[in-house]
Amino acid sequence: MAPPASYKILDWKTAGVTYTLTPFGGDAAELTSTGVPSGGATGQVAKITRTAGSQCFAGTTMSVGDSASIGRLPFSNTARQVTVQLWAPAAGQNIKLKVENANDPNVSVETDVLTTAAGWQTLTFDFSTQTPGTAALNTAATYNKMTIFPVFTCGGADVTTEQIFYVGDITFLGASAPSAPPLGSGGGGAGSYTVLDFNTSGVNYTLTTFGGEAAELTDVGVPTGGPTNLVAKLTRPVTSECFAGTTMSVGGNFSIGTLPFSSTA
Repeated sequence: MAPPASYKILDWKTAGVTYTLTPFGGDAAELTSTGVPSGGATGQVAKITRTAGSQCFAGTTMSVGDSASIGRLPFSNTARQVTVQLWAPAAGQNIKLKVENANDPNVSVETDVLTTAAGWQTLTFDFSTQTPGTAALNTAATYNKMTIFPVFTCGGADVTTEQIFYVGDITFLGASAPSAPPLGSGGGGAGSYTVLDFNTSGVNYTLTTFGGEAAELTDVGVPTGGPTNLVAKLTRPVTSECFAGTTMSVGGNFSIGTLPFSSTA
């Protein structure tokens, strides 16, 4: 049985993507691969510093597109969770994750999770359970902007000492791609995503041939000048039918994620 679908909203490492951190309320933020604590994310991560004296609502918006956007989150009745790979300095700290419409701040949903330990951990934010007193998730709405609030303290004790957090992969659970790309056509590739790369860990890639074609996933004998990992090798025998082909899938019923076609995509 294929594992549940998921995709990385932000991984801080994809070539050609411009990652932007926009802190506010006294937060400081940067992308770094230096001094990252061991035991969790490796390579480039987002480092967020909650400075002493910062506002109770201090946070950082994380984006790859215009208007501080990410790809539209494909919320549905069965897909409402986002995981965040996080290094925190202590257990029991309140971490808030908020998503909203990049063009309409009145459309938003937020939820909170407590850290479980000092160090690296993966926190699961379930947007089925919104923060009390805030708007509920509307699966028909557009949510394409994301902000994290490390140690959200409004209504509690203020932060009096500097605290540092590291954010690794942020992953959407229940779908294999965003339902629409980030806003804008620029931003270093922000307006695109990889439908199939044949190399993502935990994804079950299936090649279904017909009409006499043969297909396999391989990294042996791949011609130079292109991909260097697993690729799909398709063989069109001379005896195959004129309509021979291969369906490439990752889900049930030979499916991929819904392609976010629009008037501009």
